[in-house]
Amino acid sequence: MKRYFLFIFSLLSIGLCHSQVGINTKFPYTKSVFHIDAKGNNTSSTTISASDMADDIVIDSNGSIGVGTLTPTAKLHIDSSNSNMYPIRIADGSEGDKKYLTSNDLGFGSWVDKPEPNGVVYYSTTPRVFPAGVYTELPAEINTPKYPKITIPKEGNYIVTLRWWGNAIGAPSGVMTIGALDIQLCRINGEVLDNTTYYVSIATGRFCFTVSLFGAKLIAGEQLYLRLKPMDGLNWQTGAGLNEGSLTNQIYYPSIMVYNI
Repeated sequence: MKRYFLFIFSLLSIGLCHSQVGINTKFPYTKSVFHIDAKGNNTSSTTISASDMADDIVIDSNGSIGVGTLTPTAKLHIDSSNSNMYPIRIADGSEGDKKYLTSNDLGFGSWVDKPEPNGVVYYSTTPRVFPAGVYTELPAEINTPKYPKITIPKEGNYIVTLRWWGNAIGAPSGVMTIGALDIQLCRINGEVLDNTTYYVSIATGRFCFTVSLFGAKLIAGEQLYLRLKPMDGLNWQTGAGLNEGSLTNQIYYPSIMVYNI
């Protein structure tokens, strides 16, 4: 007979295990499955003031964790508005003043230095022809400390802006024509990072325009270059029609602005 009573009591105990579990409280929150009241200052299982729940931790029926709140709205919800402490501190040895918390593609986080904006302007000062339908490199000849190409100063994402200044050979005189230039931003191995086709009104004289391309997750020291291909059946050129005093003046040639974002 005692065994039957023991069996029934065991079943009742299993049922009780599904109720709220409270630590340091006689009043576990009714909508939680696990509730810690660090100061033991709660006096109700349903109505708890913001100041009383400031020291509480709960896990609700969705498996969400609330710290300083009994009603988490995310998998981890920290509310320190009623506390004199910061809501979170991550110390892994990489922390420091004014650092940014970032993550990789797997979601692992770490502290990194704040990106410092910097930029370089490269100039091309050699007259050059860009044949129609053919990709031709636009050389970066000024502000290239080690290589005759664009050099990335530090790891990051970059905008590369071409400021074109030149003309199209054989453009109809006195007639406004729509020119087209295909522009590629490439690594030195030929990999294309970004590509765009720009349309512009051209005439017999020189014309200018500005267009930007984007390079993501570039590495410090990496070398890039721009290559241009006229798509309108005309050969484009730089440095044409300049007098001797202007022939080597960089402002009369295309330039390339490179800056991190």
